[in-house]
Amino acid sequence: MRKMSPKILIPLAIIAVILLLVGNISLWFNRAIFNRQNFANLTTTAIQKPQTRDAIAAEIVDQVFKDVPLLKQVAGNSVESAISGLLNADFMKPVISNSAKVINVILTSNIPQQVAINISSVKDFVDPVIGVLNQKFNLDVKDIKLPSTLVLAEKGQIPSLYGPGRVLLFLGPFAWLLGIGLIVAMVWASDKDRRQSVLKTLGVTLSIGSAILIFLTWMLRLPFLSSITNENLLVIASNIYGVFTGVLVQQTFVLLIIGVLAILAGYYLDSVLRMPSTTKDYFSHRKAA
Repeated sequence: MRKMSPKILIPLAIIAVILLLVGNISLWFNRAIFNRQNFANLTTTAIQKPQTRDAIAAEIVDQVFKDVPLLKQVAGNSVESAISGLLNADFMKPVISNSAKVINVILTSNIPQQVAINISSVKDFVDPVIGVLNQKFNLDVKDIKLPSTLVLAEKGQIPSLYGPGRVLLFLGPFAWLLGIGLIVAMVWASDKDRRQSVLKTLGVTLSIGSAILIFLTWMLRLPFLSSITNENLLVIASNIYGVFTGVLVQQTFVLLIIGVLAILAGYYLDSVLRMPSTTKDYFSHRKAA
């Protein structure tokens, strides 16, 4: 067969890797974003992390006691700990999950809306606590009203995932098929002497591309969350972002490992394939001797 020139090999390897990475992102959208149950499970995991629970509790306490700083100094820490523990209770998981499904509908809709977490169950817990504190410290806090939702982003602050999600879900299967097909064709079309070079080139390109995607996933945290100025809400949104992008990073890490294995195959596959014949020749010589 005709030897594949590096001028052709490298661009084809880059195209194949880009197709695989597009398919990888599409798979992530399908698994983590557009699958409502998985979205709810990931959101519940993120919200029940200690840092997230503490940030939600701190934000609720800030809202409840914003007009009575003295009462916050006396009872704020105790109320925060109680709310944080409440959010970690098993009976809160369905509540958080249902709220997450509503958020999923909002994020995957083509109509921008406010993104908020339902804290009505926490409100039911806080209201009687306020009454007890009112009696104990003889402070008039009856006018304090805690909202039923904790707003993470106002309408338009977080872009809708509807458009890019639909495009990726459509292109994803084609990207996988074309990417894998191109790689198979490159390996098959190369002669025996060039096959190792093709594998090494594909492996290096896939490893570098996967590493770049993982790096970009981490770096996009800053611009994605830049519109959130509240410290507590930033912690909540950051942890939710981390849990969701963690799925993408895990998927991409698998591609990176495959790239490393392709590099190793390029270096050692020929030697491994020659081992049976080498071993056979060795025993043939021993037998003749």
